[in-house]
Amino acid sequence: MRTPFDLQDALCAEMSKLFQGFPLRDSGGNLTKLKVYAQDLPETETDDETDTDPAPYCIVKLVDGTA
Repeated sequence: MRTPFDLQDALCAEMSKLFQGFPLRDSGGNLTKLKVYAQDLPETETDDETDTDPAPYCIVKLVDGTA
């Protein structure tokens, strides 16, 4: 049986694959690949947000787990 989490994982993988050859600029102006996260941004270890700026990123979020 497939679950909404299986769909979320598949969408994350597909988004990463689609944007693989499409570099974007980060907040510092450097070209980098798109980061794809499931549900939310990862927790950061420090309080300094400039060191852990995740941009550019995409979040694949489950809003409701029902079909």
